[in-house]
Amino acid sequence: MMAGACMLALLFRPRRMPFGAHVVFELHYVSFLYLLTILLGVVLALSSTSPSLGVAATLAVIAPYLFIALKRVYGGSTGRILWKCVVMIAFAFLFDNLVNLLAFMATLKLV
Repeated sequence: MMAGACMLALLFRPRRMPFGAHVVFELHYVSFLYLLTILLGVVLALSSTSPSLGVAATLAVIAPYLFIALKRVYGGSTGRILWKCVVMIAFAFLFDNLVNLLAFMATLKLV
């Protein structure tokens, strides 16, 4: 979560917002993402659909949500916000996978 706030601080550096504002935005975004993941997980479990569909559905909802939230909170042109939205999603994907890989490796060391 702090990594996301740091990324927001870098992407929106010219705005000179306090770091706490980026932390609050990241908390809001991650909370929505967790809620969405839980809801889609329940729907997919009840319908016995493929997990790939769940990932696609999550991205289909979270990407527009993040775009609208960034536009409302930080402002700026549509093109710049779209670019920053893509960077945030890519960063989250890479960072989450890196953390998962490190956790997996640490677990294997413990076994």
